[in-house]
Amino acid sequence: SAEQLKQYDILYLPYSAAGVPFTSENNEKLRRFVDGGGVLLVDYSAAALAPPFGLFTDVQFTAGPAALGLPAAGSLTLRHPLISRPYFLGADDILHLGIYSTSGGLTSSAPGDFGNLFAPVITRPTDAAVSAATLGAGQIVVSALNIGGAINDFSGPSGNAGPYFGNPGTSPDPAPVFGYAPAQDLKFLANVISLSDIHPAESKNAHQNSAGNDSPSFASAWTFPVGSSTGSAVWGGYVFFTDSNGNLYAFDAKPSEDLTGTGQPDDGVQDFSQGKPYDQIWNSAVGAGCSAPTVGVYGGVSVVFVEKSNGTVVGYNPVTGAVMQTLVPGTSSVFSGNAPAPTVYGGRLYAGQSNGNLLVYDSNSGASASAGKFIPLVSSGSSIDTVTAAPSIGLIPDGVSNDIVALVPTQQNIYSVILGARGDILSPFPQNAPTGYDISNRFRLSNLVADNQSTPKSIAFDNSGNSALANGSKNYGFPLFGGAGTIYGNWDVDFAKSLTGPTDNLNLNQISGG
Repeated sequence: SAEQLKQYDILYLPYSAAGVPFTSENNEKLRRFVDGGGVLLVDYSAAALAPPFGLFTDVQFTAGPAALGLPAAGSLTLRHPLISRPYFLGADDILHLGIYSTSGGLTSSAPGDFGNLFAPVITRPTDAAVSAATLGAGQIVVSALNIGGAINDFSGPSGNAGPYFGNPGTSPDPAPVFGYAPAQDLKFLANVISLSDIHPAESKNAHQNSAGNDSPSFASAWTFPVGSSTGSAVWGGYVFFTDSNGNLYAFDAKPSEDLTGTGQPDDGVQDFSQGKPYDQIWNSAVGAGCSAPTVGVYGGVSVVFVEKSNGTVVGYNPVTGAVMQTLVPGTSSVFSGNAPAPTVYGGRLYAGQSNGNLLVYDSNSGASASAGKFIPLVSSGSSIDTVTAAPSIGLIPDGVSNDIVALVPTQQNIYSVILGARGDILSPFPQNAPTGYDISNRFRLSNLVADNQSTPKSIAFDNSGNSALANGSKNYGFPLFGGAGTIYGNWDVDFAKSLTGPTDNLNLNQISGG
């Protein structure tokens, strides 16, 4: 049950070429587990093409004879927490991970938005062997290397011979012997477990809950004089923070460590080698009044985001400090104090604005908000209600399904904004049953759009391909999933259409299998 899953910090899910028949209900339980702070490791245990794995987005395991490749020195991949924390995986470790180090892989052209939501960590020439994503307060790792199989494999010279990790060959009831498991795979597993304690945002994660299982422990203490800081984030051995003068800094969390692969511990700015207690990697002048930094996967890569005082969001390469994204709002508005930190969730970036809007940028395929769209939090003509803190975004259970909700704090209120749903149980639309279905009318669309309707509305869509429905609602041509008697749907708000009318507010987007 969902309550039983809450007892665990990490779930290991082996996946074979036969596939895993997940029900929509089980999908939503696992999605809820990850969103709530759990770590899910999906580990492929074959070297052949497998059915698409549609847990959070489509994942396609495929056969691939190409051997693993090594991350370039100083690359984003090399500094990903899966490779660097708490154990650094060197070249020999990476090349010998798992059982299928020379075959199998995750296709980089998987259907859906896999390439935007998951960052590649260990790669092959044409695809990724290990990818990772953040969902709410938790983490998902997808591996095509059969890491679990390698840990529990026989230690004999060939075949199924000799003792192994779970059975060292003694009796009765022998305890596991770690010496029989490959060191590189144990280090990788320890890094997976430690993902629960990465701190990529000012308040740790998209939930803004600052919670963790362990206290972070750095090998050495250091200080750097900045006057005052507006907030910090930790990712892959880097500490990012902004100061009151509007500068963004990147520091080595452990100054004696070589972060960039140069062979010297003093990375970036020369300071540690000259007797300073810290190791500054890079800095950038964002501008006074900027927010605290947030690290998130956007467009398939890890980015450090900072919001400027005028509402513009700038994304930086975590390793080099180079500008990767500049997301400019359509209307300018200036905060009187520091801007709130942006939040990244599901390939979308959400940034509060001083004029009372929530700005949305979407990196997913076919995104309606790729150029930025506003969610008005107040009706037209009302007084401005400035956003004062980072939006908290996560899943709220609604029976079997999960609603995606943003909580946005302002000067006068806190707004609950529906962003979509997963595994939503749909009800038949009488005029078109069994091909027409309604999204449950439990949502007030005044939470989504500026029409401020006081009563809930029913959003209908059609599965038959008809150009129009009997009630005049939009035809979305949406492929449904689920067995007889219960129909499920996944949908997201279409921000490009959110102001055009009550029957055209949702972009229904199926993710296969839920």
